[in-house]
Amino acid sequence: MIREEYIQGLRDAADFFESRSDLPVPNLGETMMIFERSLSSAKERSIQMAPCEKVYTESFFHLERKFGPHTVSVTWRRDEVCERKQVGTKHVPAYVVEAHEEPVYEWDCSKPILGNGSDKQIKQGDQL
Repeated sequence: MIREEYIQGLRDAADFFESRSDLPVPNLGETMMIFERSLSSAKERSIQMAPCEKVYTESFFHLERKFGPHTVSVTWRRDEVCERKQVGTKHVPAYVVEAHEEPVYEWDCSKPILGNGSDKQIKQGDQL
């Protein structure tokens, strides 16, 4: 898709709803996702997205910026951003298989790719 077509489509959709005041708008906002394949773009994307919020899910890391009910999200796979570390084990009681110890993992996202990692908010003009 060409960038200009995407932007024009957004404007056309806004004009469409604005010109039809009796037409209900969707109950939920839209999430527009930009998937990144390399962490090399992280600093540039964080500057472009500011102010934004860092969001971590089990499988992904997102930089999100809200526009009313809508969200623009730049997304990386979690294993591109963080290091998966075993931090212990947990007891799994016997059920179908015999009881055993199982690794317990957490994500260590302390590497400063977008700042010191302690603040979830990125404000415009922040040093990264």
